[in-house]
Amino acid sequence: MHTFAELATWPTLLWPAGVLFVAVIWAFGYFKWFKPTYSELEQQKERALADLVTAREAAVTEVDEHRRALQGALDTLLAELGGYICGDSVDTRVSVYSVEDDEFVLLARHSENPNLERRGRSSYPLTQGAIGVAWGRRSFIDNSEEDDREAWKRNLRAQGFSAEDVEGLKMYTRCIYAQRLDRGNIKAGVVVFECEAPNRFDSKTMSKVSKSRLHNALAVLVSASHGHFPRVKERESERQGIEAPALVPEPVWKRADPVNRAEVQVASE
Repeated sequence: MHTFAELATWPTLLWPAGVLFVAVIWAFGYFKWFKPTYSELEQQKERALADLVTAREAAVTEVDEHRRALQGALDTLLAELGGYICGDSVDTRVSVYSVEDDEFVLLARHSENPNLERRGRSSYPLTQGAIGVAWGRRSFIDNSEEDDREAWKRNLRAQGFSAEDVEGLKMYTRCIYAQRLDRGNIKAGVVVFECEAPNRFDSKTMSKVSKSRLHNALAVLVSASHGHFPRVKERESERQGIEAPALVPEPVWKRADPVNRAEVQVASE
């Protein structure tokens, strides 16, 4: 028989015992039915990683689409400016460069002659040739008086170009006009007009370009977006030694020739 005092202590003992019992039952149920297994955790991790990869790929695709649209706008604007200044001439071309760090980077080129539209070197030093002079002086026009192509080649070699570079030139430029692209106090790049005939560009051409809304629009586009053009990103990969695919699809005939990399628009001094 239990005494009255012993019976009176039972509720006090049953309360913590009941709590402990409930805790044990909950823990057992959690580990038995609710806690994720190791394989389930691995599956969740894999799904999370797959979602991150998908999101990254979607973001890269969107950025690439914006870059292609930006390049398309630049190509169209440059073609319009080239047509406005050069008409439908097949002996001229127009190129636009942005200034990135310590060099010019070729952003786009247009000509009615596909042989002249082909891209050459992707970059040039800031102090080299006609574009370097225009970068410092705002504009520059030069005419070659050499009627003999061999004499013209000798003149280029005298300017520091190697014989291999000279032989690789695709365009026999006799007249060149380079105009810096300014937007307020921002100096963004240079647009270059070249012609295989002498004396094609003069002070009237300079005035026509400077007053053109197409030229002003080109300056705005290059100054506002120069770091985002596909050619700039490709050049960054090139400088880092990274072999990256072209960001903008283009015909094979328009791509640079890895052997003939010199271009005559930087040859005039």
